[in-house]
Amino acid sequence: FIQAYKTGRWPAITIEAVYVFYRGFSTNLHCNDLTKLGPEKNSQSMSDDIYVVSLLETPAYITLSTGNKNYTWPVPAGLQQLDGRSWGLGQQSVTVKRGSAVVASKTFAKQITDYCPNNLYDMNTFSD
Repeated sequence: FIQAYKTGRWPAITIEAVYVFYRGFSTNLHCNDLTKLGPEKNSQSMSDDIYVVSLLETPAYITLSTGNKNYTWPVPAGLQQLDGRSWGLGQQSVTVKRGSAVVASKTFAKQITDYCPNNLYDMNTFSD
């Protein structure tokens, strides 16, 4: 998007995409971390939400399924950052629809859990 910086005009979107990022478990979770390092510094700075950014050529509806919760937004064309939403435990997926047609759908590899994998804190975000 250097073109927008240099010219003041946003480039046309030619490849549609939806990006999602989230953490694998809550910052409030207590882990029996044998390294005794504890949670990473500033790990509380990001809320336990799931975030969505879209690049769309034309308007669409985006549905985020996070555990047993579903959120749907009408999304205009262009680059859009959707409001962060409280996530649910389990599988995470996103669907893009225009009318009744599903134009894209993805289920993400990382599930959100209520336990610490390997009893270690991992406050890194997953994005795809």
